[in-house]
Formats: sequence, structure tokens, C-alpha cells
Amino acid sequence: MCCRTSYTSVIDLTTQIDEVERIFTVAGFHSTMDGVWERAFEPSIRGDQRYIRASITPYQIQFSIVPSIYTHSVEEHQQAALLASVLFQVAGVLGERFGGTVRQQSLVSVCREEGGYTRTLAVYPEEPMRHENICVGFRAVLRRGVGMVYATTA
Repeated sequence: MCCRTSYTSVIDLTTQIDEVERIFTVAGFHSTMDGVWERAFEPSIRGDQRYIRASITPYQIQFSIVPSIYTHSVEEHQQAALLASVLFQVAGVLGERFGGTVRQQSLVSVCREEGGYTRTLAVYPEEPMRHENICVGFRAVLRRGVGMVYATTA
């Protein structure tokens, strides 16, 4: 299963919740009844509803792509490329705004073989997010056309 990404802040995010919520709102997310933030996307080729979920705790935000990616197939990664691009963008904006670390977790074997179960994508402000730090699956499909854009300000 892939891909879980976490943003760990250096500050208590509940003290900046209005700013955190503004970042999610600008990125097209909405708050659900259970306090999770979601952004829906067009259904996959198989008809599965696709979305990003983000759960906020005082010092961490957990992002997940739904449905999860279970294989290293290019097709599965391509179908989630836009979701991953948005997810990495939002995590990067949060890191730039509040400092902290962005990590990606993967159970997909090829992605895990290259960088382990957990890979550090960025440590703000010292090491901003870089394309070559993400897993090989998303790196390959993002390089082919969807692209990643990193904002410099929130």
C-alpha cells in the first residue's frame, strides 16, 4: 500500500489552525464531519472515487491517497499522479510556512527497495522538497507529464 505522507511541524499546529485550514481550503480541500480534510478527484479508470485525506494532530498531519496503490504498476501511479502532486505541494507549503519535516511511507516493494519504508522528502527550512527524494513510482510518472510545482509562499 502506498502512499502515506506525513508532515511533522516544529510548532503546535493547533495554535495556527486558522492558517492551516486556509492552506487546505486554498488547495481545494474541505473539512468532513469527523474533522478530516479531504479533496476529491475524478474517478479512476476503474471507476474508483479518488481523494486525498489529511488528518491533523497538534504536531503532525497525516496524508493518504485513497484508494491506496498496491503495486508498482505505472498505471496505478499514473492514476494517482495528480493526487500525489497536490499532496506533495500542500505538505511543502506547510513546511515552508511552519518549518518541519515531510516524510513518505511506502509498502510498494520497488519504492521501498530504493529508499526504505520511510524516506525523508524535506526538512524545512534547511532542505526544501526535491523531486528526486520522492519514491521511484511517483518520480517516474511525474517526470512524464503531470509535473510537480512547489509554491514558495502559502
